[in-house]
Order: sequence, then C-alpha cells, then structure tokens
Amino acid sequence: MAGRNEWFTYGLEYVGKYGLDGETLEVVLCMTNTTAEVEDATGQDAPNLDDITLDEFDGGGDYTAGYGNRPTLSSFQILVDTAANSLKFKAADVAFPNSLDPGSRNVKLAIISIKGPTGDSDSVPLVRHLQGGFPFTATGYPKTIEISDSEGFAQLAPVPLP
Repeated sequence: MAGRNEWFTYGLEYVGKYGLDGETLEVVLCMTNTTAEVEDATGQDAPNLDDITLDEFDGGGDYTAGYGNRPTLSSFQILVDTAANSLKFKAADVAFPNSLDPGSRNVKLAIISIKGPTGDSDSVPLVRHLQGGFPFTATGYPKTIEISDSEGFAQLAPVPLP
C-alpha cells in the first residue's frame, strides 16, 4: 500500500529537520476538487494546509471538517526495517463506526498532516494518502480507512550521496 502514497516535499523536510516526537497527526479527507495531488508537481511546495485547495469532505456522520474536528492517528509508530535500510511509518486504521454520510463529491484522497497549534495555517501536510480504499463514495454506512499495511503508510530510506 505505502508505495503509492507520496510525501509532500516540505513535510519530508520537516520530518528530517524536527522529527515527529510529540506531534499529533491528523487525517484530512479531500474530495475530487482538491489540488493536494499536484501541489509539488506544479513547483509549489505546500508548507501548510492553508496552501492547498483541500476541498475537504462535506458529508456528515462521524467526520466533521475543519481544524480541531478531524480524526487523529492512533498507535503511531516509526519502525526501523534493517533489511530494507529504511524507516516505516505506521498507525492504526481510522474508523467511522456509525456512518460517513454522502458528501457533494467523492472522497479522492486523505492528507496525513501534523496538526498545528493554532489552525491550518501552521498544520504541515506530510503524506498524500492515496491507497486504503480511495477514491470512494460515502454511502451513509460505517467506513474504515486503511492507514497502514505491512509496509506502513510511508517510508524513508537513506539517499546515497554522489
């Protein structure tokens, strides 16, 4: 699963510089009009969630859009894979046990971000989460989003120097 998830450039730099100790990671569900998947491809780095057209999920049920309301990742851990010489980022799946009510458009992807202290203007997008059941249509039934498989939701491997 993790092979298709993508780091945001600034998020990757942030992790390398500051780490993730003590950080709260949140899940932002984005609908089909989001620009999250193209921010870096257009040459625009996205240092904060405010810098992305989120097109955040507007359905109801167990998901409430907006800073301070989004689900957070639990059981977050960073594992060392000595065989692959890499780090694997893992967390528990995110469940919406009662319902994820229909929104105005399909859910295209999720952004895993560091929840900033004051709002989206200081929340750092880390990973475009493209797998684990994306895209999907919210149907009003319970929904679980797979965050990690055996490879985690993201990986970091050392980059060989020239």
